[in-house]
Amino acid sequence: YRRVINSWRRDTLGLGPGRAWAPVGYTPSGLAEQLCAVSSAVLPRPADWPPHVHLTGYWFLDEGVGWEPAESLTDFLSAGDPPLYIGFGSMPLKDPEATTRVLFRAIEQAGVRAVIGKGWGGADYRSDNPAIHMVSDVPHDALFSRVRGVVHHGGAGTTAAGLRAGRPTLVCPHAVDQPF
Repeated sequence: YRRVINSWRRDTLGLGPGRAWAPVGYTPSGLAEQLCAVSSAVLPRPADWPPHVHLTGYWFLDEGVGWEPAESLTDFLSAGDPPLYIGFGSMPLKDPEATTRVLFRAIEQAGVRAVIGKGWGGADYRSDNPAIHMVSDVPHDALFSRVRGVVHHGGAGTTAAGLRAGRPTLVCPHAVDQPF
């Protein structure tokens, strides 16, 4: 993420590039308080964590307040059993076309309906299957209460929204903290 961060530092803040390496959790004056936005009901606080690391619970943006789905999504949601939500957020896919074929085949073999979030994966999703509906950008807090389960990359926000909606969640981690 160094390139993205340095572009933001330069273009937004008017600063030079950041250091190539900085110890996590430290500021020039010493240890920094660290906030871990996870519920203790999901992750009991590990006994070996230092006192400057705090479990805060999930943080919610509630972006779906007042949101109304597009007519095509409303029609799809009301046309049968609640669908699965499948999306990988901002994760780039190594082979978007192959991933798309696997998703479509899995949906057909499982005999379920699915809303697929296009995300930033790079796939040009197209399907004539009436059991599949594609969406670009949908607030998870509004959509997840209308689906039967959530399949996603394990991002903190998506995880929190799925759990908050009380939906079964299957994580397919890609990178960084997602396997955790």
